[in-house]
Amino acid sequence: MRILEPLSGTVFVSVAGETPGVVCRAQSNAENMRINGVQASREGDVFTAVVPLQSDFLELEFLTESEWERAHVWRVNTDRRIYRLSVDDNVRFLQDICEKGYKSLFENPYLAMYRRLHEEYGVKVHMNIYWESPEYGDFTLADFPDRYRQEWLDNRDWLHLSFHARADQPGWPYLKAGYQQVYDDCSLVMDEIRRFAGEAGPVTTLHFAEANSEGIRALYDCGIRVLLGDYAEDKDGNPAICYSATKEQYNAVRRHCFWRDPETRMIFCPCDKVLNTGTLESVRASMDEFAARWPGRAFVDILIHEQYFYKDYVAHEPDYEQRIRAGIEWCMEQGYEPGFIDEIIRPEFLSAIEQHI
Repeated sequence: MRILEPLSGTVFVSVAGETPGVVCRAQSNAENMRINGVQASREGDVFTAVVPLQSDFLELEFLTESEWERAHVWRVNTDRRIYRLSVDDNVRFLQDICEKGYKSLFENPYLAMYRRLHEEYGVKVHMNIYWESPEYGDFTLADFPDRYRQEWLDNRDWLHLSFHARADQPGWPYLKAGYQQVYDDCSLVMDEIRRFAGEAGPVTTLHFAEANSEGIRALYDCGIRVLLGDYAEDKDGNPAICYSATKEQYNAVRRHCFWRDPETRMIFCPCDKVLNTGTLESVRASMDEFAARWPGRAFVDILIHEQYFYKDYVAHEPDYEQRIRAGIEWCMEQGYEPGFIDEIIRPEFLSAIEQHI
């Protein structure tokens, strides 16, 4: 017998009290199969049944006259469908604030833009940041003053900070990195965020979204519980920029938003649109394509990178803010409301999950 779906560790999102129906499929040469007591229908050598997920943890038992396999799945509850705006490669705005000595964080034009978008749309913004920016001088996070700490805390309901990488270069910094390198870089950045902003969140995106299992364990030991990746496809249709996910893992994350790896204990989720790719006019069309391919998703992440904001950047996008607005407005029109991932993957859910593994 081979279980085709769901992938063990899949996290189903229950919106506004709905009970998800778990589509269960398995391949077997048996004559009959029952899945958690439900008689499965058969087409060729594939059996299918839909099992209601009525509790927060469900062990699925696939049973024939001679075979038995199982998978476990989770249910997490949310009162609404959520979208989040995430921003990668951040450091220059912190350097500017440090060097200019503004009275308020939001005198910085980049942060002022995000506050304006928050005030207009209610959008919640998650920023992943670097330790340093050697391309623009010798600034590091250790230089950033703590005098803005209360202002960061006053805006934590809509603005979160977390670790991204040590620096923009080299590319793919953690693809082959060992535990200690990842742990040292992550803890270095997270400690500084806590010093000057008060809080560092349990969700992040690694630079280039690749790491081996040792690197992912290091992130977990630094307090990271959810890792977002592009979950893109290469020219041959294989998973790409998604922490070396298998095709089965890729499908679980793309279809259901969240999957927990039993080996590293990390929860993975996908980015759905990188706003600085393509043209402004293509933002809506590409998001329509995503929604058609992966319908009914409870969570959407739209992402952009800091550097495209600046006029001196080689690939500067003058329509940077308009791209963000297009992504936000698409999400709102589809019934999504602003939120953070840790409003879905909450601490109590993480505690419950640990008790079952």
